Amino acid sequence: MKKQENKFNDLFEIEFSFKEAQQAILFFLLFSNIRGGEYEGNEYVIRKLSDCTFVAYKEYIYPDTHIERDGFILFTINELWIELKEYLNKDSEELFEMANLGHLLGTAAQDYFTDL
Repeated sequence: MKKQENKFNDLFEIEFSFKEAQQAILFFLLFSNIRGGEYEGNEYVIRKLSDCTFVAYKEYIYPDTHIERDGFILFTINELWIELKEYLNKDSEELFEMANLGHLLGTAAQDYFTDL
């Protein structure tokens, strides 16, 4: 039986293709002092709606200045964290190291994500 693709596969393949992008995205998603805003990646825009709720979508800006948005994904940080660990084949500690956030999040937050 073929494994079902998750809703994050396209986002991961496009935006998590190199370590620096992974670090920047994880920092944006996890750092609670960033309460809102957008992360503009290669094709996707990730909008932070709250500390734990996000929407990602592809955004195309054309020369005549019209904008098209497609492929909306609404997700929580928990959903993303679980799928990202599987996609990158890493555990929670390795993802924290990648995000360079261990010193900012503290042990309580790290323990929470480690349990996911």
